[in-house]
Amino acid sequence: VGIMVHGQRISDEWLPITVALVASTIVSIAVTAAVVRWLLK
Repeated sequence: VGIMVHGQRISDEWLPITVALVASTIVSIAVTAAVVRWLLK
């Protein structure tokens, strides 16, 4: 329901949303890798 209500805004701002999603995914993968390396020491 929320997606349908904000469909126009999402279509207008798809690039910043995509960049934010990709960037946050990369950061979370990097942080997870760093924590795993630290825990394996």
